[in-house]
Amino acid sequence: MIRPRSFGSLLPRSLGTLVLLVTIACGGGEKVVEVTRVIEKPVAQTVVVEKPVAVEKVVQQTVVVEKQVEKVVVQTAVVEKVVTKALPTSFVGEVVAMNTDTPAAKFSNRVPLNVIMHYDGFSEPLMRAPHSPPPYYWREPAGAGIAQSWVIAPDQSKITFKIRQGVLFHEGWGELTAQDVKFNFDECFVEGTTCASRAALEAFVKSWEAPDDRTFVIHLKGAGLIPAWWDGVMGNTAYQAVQMFSKKLFDQLGYNKAVDTPIGTGPFKVVKWVVDSHVVYEPAFDKHWRRTPSIARFTNREMVEPSVRIAALKTGEVDIALIPLKFINSTLRDIPGARTQQLGVPNNQTFFFGGNYWSSTDPATGKTEDANGVIAKRTGFLPDNDHPWIGNPADPASMERARKVREAMTIAIDRVTIVEKVQSGIGRPLYTSINSHPGDEVWKEAWKIPYDVERAKKLLQEAGFPKGFRLTTHVAPDREWEPLVGEAVAQYWRELGLEVRIDNTTYITSRPKLVIRDKPIPWMIHVGTGQALDAHNMCCMKPSSGFNYGIELPDEIWKMADQNAAVSKTTYEQRVANNVALEEYLSKWRLTAPIAQLPNTWVVRPEIAEWSPYMAQTPNFNSPETIRVNR
Repeated sequence: MIRPRSFGSLLPRSLGTLVLLVTIACGGGEKVVEVTRVIEKPVAQTVVVEKPVAVEKVVQQTVVVEKQVEKVVVQTAVVEKVVTKALPTSFVGEVVAMNTDTPAAKFSNRVPLNVIMHYDGFSEPLMRAPHSPPPYYWREPAGAGIAQSWVIAPDQSKITFKIRQGVLFHEGWGELTAQDVKFNFDECFVEGTTCASRAALEAFVKSWEAPDDRTFVIHLKGAGLIPAWWDGVMGNTAYQAVQMFSKKLFDQLGYNKAVDTPIGTGPFKVVKWVVDSHVVYEPAFDKHWRRTPSIARFTNREMVEPSVRIAALKTGEVDIALIPLKFINSTLRDIPGARTQQLGVPNNQTFFFGGNYWSSTDPATGKTEDANGVIAKRTGFLPDNDHPWIGNPADPASMERARKVREAMTIAIDRVTIVEKVQSGIGRPLYTSINSHPGDEVWKEAWKIPYDVERAKKLLQEAGFPKGFRLTTHVAPDREWEPLVGEAVAQYWRELGLEVRIDNTTYITSRPKLVIRDKPIPWMIHVGTGQALDAHNMCCMKPSSGFNYGIELPDEIWKMADQNAAVSKTTYEQRVANNVALEEYLSKWRLTAPIAQLPNTWVVRPEIAEWSPYMAQTPNFNSPETIRVNR
């Protein structure tokens, strides 16, 4: 439902009182929303303006008329081009979408940023990929972002970015420069930071500098670029790329105050942020450097329960919502004219058996193994009877017992039924963590996971748990997976004889435990989504100072798979072979339980005439600035 409202608060003060400002000065050109009249060649003339106008190009002088009028005559102005432009009253109506988590807002790269900041058009990363049809989210950005262009050194020793002019911070905090870019990358590496981008950047970035206001240089490690350096780490399609905040703001206000001050560079500014409820945005500029919104207000409202989303969509309380696949058809039937929109590639929903921290050397800190054969001070490393899925590398009996438990829990899940019943037959069963599926070039039939409850019970008995055990599993109600899938898995484990409690804490709230290696439970996330068979899969299964899946593989395994980060030093065939070896290890030890591939589908009400989101790594709503509504 498109909601009418008063537009006075959105208008510049001069236009709101019908004060006309006509600028004729070299370098002009702004506020173009709709061109209605153009004079292409320089002429001497009298320009009669029936409504407020701005002149896009300048040659001689500035004429300012500050008077309430119905007709204004600016006489004998010599111009190259006169453009009549629509006023910001072209902002029409209000659009409401849903999200699944609205935590407290912190506007700094020192902390894991809430992804709605850049998906909702409030903040922007360095690089940007334009809209592309599903499921392709890796389209080359081609200078569409704050980085207007870049040059990669032939030896892959550095990337030199040209920073775009005219990118402004909200509320008059000035123009973004390369110094702001450097500041935000620096913030990601401040001591004690929990920056989400840090681990991925550490994989290939050595240092950076800003030699002048329009140049930002990233110096690369010896291996050079990783395959997903822009779309998976630094661009808008990445889950949590470094965002651009104002260095001047932080310098003047200090960190403690600036971190709570919503100043970005995107098309929308924050006007209200209510924790666990909603965020309200309005257009930040009359003309944004990239895309000026056509809607007057956008609200992203937290709605976790699917039934609540469906009801809100049917009544028109929200206009766009992510709907579980099993309810798609019935929802479309109840909203004539509604349509679906896929966002992002289908997500590979996988359970990780957290707490299996088996690495012995931390490359970032140089720490070596403790008495248990793993890196010291991994809080979540708890190989005991209360965590029977966690194995101790220093004890072969413990490792075999934990392997049997993990295998039992993995083969007790009926993936085919989950796809048919929970996902309405949409998607397909998932058997690997490297995005390999039956029929592709590297698929091995041994990777297919059977549904075998009797064998699962036998394995539990051999492991010493004939009556099962208690466990907590984490199934977040948000992000890139279907919670009903996680709940179905928990039910299969109960049928196996386990006593299962589901932790429904939101992902953003629980995420810090992954960073500090304190996640000793089975939990569901997406992994391998959209990746090619030669992808670099080691961002999150090796020791680092950033995000992690809750496991750390032995040194020889992660170092082998980590070679895929060096695109310039490996061939496609070598990288594929590394991933095959990785999957062989994961399948043998059953450190992951892949479940199902999930197409992420949103339902859009008919009042939304146009919406062109980009295909990101995640299915989060994005690009409200591209929305056009039916009047």
